[in-house]
Amino acid sequence: MQIIMCNRKTMRDVFYLAGAVLMATASAGLSAPTTTLPFDGVAPGYTFVEPITIHATNNLAGFQCDVLFDASRLSCTNVPMLVSGPAGVVVDGALMGPGRYRLLAYQPSGVALTNDVVCNVGFSAITNAASGQVPLGAGTVHFGDSNAVTITTGKVNPGLILVGSAFGFMPGGGRAQFLGTSGSNYVISASTNLTSWTTISTNTATNSLAWTLDQDALVVPHRFYLSTLAPP
Repeated sequence: MQIIMCNRKTMRDVFYLAGAVLMATASAGLSAPTTTLPFDGVAPGYTFVEPITIHATNNLAGFQCDVLFDASRLSCTNVPMLVSGPAGVVVDGALMGPGRYRLLAYQPSGVALTNDVVCNVGFSAITNAASGQVPLGAGTVHFGDSNAVTITTGKVNPGLILVGSAFGFMPGGGRAQFLGTSGSNYVISASTNLTSWTTISTNTATNSLAWTLDQDALVVPHRFYLSTLAPP
């Protein structure tokens, strides 16, 4: 049995900060290109592939940014893999130092990139990484249009990786995840007082992880989560 507690008062600043970035982009008429880093979860010792998405309406033809992460808990495992976009898009990347992975995507012919997942980047959670949140930030950000002009209004929305048994807010609710045995079924319950529990999902653990998305986490001051092995 495992219990996780989330406190909306302490976490909402992180959630609303991300929301403020998205709203600021929307208020600008969606003219500024954005690159969005992933929100996902992983168990220690596992490799996972994360999508990097872009959205732009001003002829974005290329971008570069450094994905920043805690190198004591995550490692970058492979070169980026192109997912979508017009023919000829070049995607590349390299580890620039501990916790700094440089990502580059551009169209040599100048054709604008499409609004979608442009590439996937592989990460791995260190075997002995402690459970909790690992923020993904960005540095050395550059955007350019098809006329080779620098776009100075581009933004990067931060990401968050949950390692092991952890909780984090995301658009649409809160994600609570627990370590488990792959293939086993787990009942995940929620409570506001540690006395009355409500089952919110029953999930099969994959890659040693069972998780659920709880919409009610956005409207209560605090929330407890309980994971128990489902009866056979």
